Amino acid sequence: AEKKIVLGVANIWDKRKGMEDFLALSKILPEEYKTVLVGVSGKQRKKLPQSVLGLGRTNGAKELAGIYTAAEVFFNPTYEDTFSMVNLEALSCGTPVICYKTGGATEMLTEKNGIVLEKGNYEGVPEMLLQAEKLRQTVAANENFRENYSQEKMCERYIRLYSE
Repeated sequence: AEKKIVLGVANIWDKRKGMEDFLALSKILPEEYKTVLVGVSGKQRKKLPQSVLGLGRTNGAKELAGIYTAAEVFFNPTYEDTFSMVNLEALSCGTPVICYKTGGATEMLTEKNGIVLEKGNYEGVPEMLLQAEKLRQTVAANENFRENYSQEKMCERYIRLYSE
């Protein structure tokens, strides 16, 4: 059976972005889930446990959007964030978000598209997965969100983000 994906995306994975939390989470996820991290360096990939699939940077917005869409849930364990582009990217692809209560990371989250946990509470993720999966339909159906963050607008942002 195909596993459900709990996805993480970062430009640079480090302690600040919650790398350790993601690795700890991968050990306590239910059997039917697989952790996938995008933006992992070659050096980091060698150190990942078998329960985590590490991918390097994607070849553009289309490929990244495909990965977001394939994921069941997007988890963002960031400890520092102003306005979270990765949360927006996930939501614009119809994928619900679980993230820490960090700076601006929760600004676009509502009870219809995401779940907010206290910083460091990766142990809370497994019990929230079912709830997050139920949000998939409301996230996918939210046309207003899509309008505000249309593919065209998001692609411009992706390009700008990845150019940085």
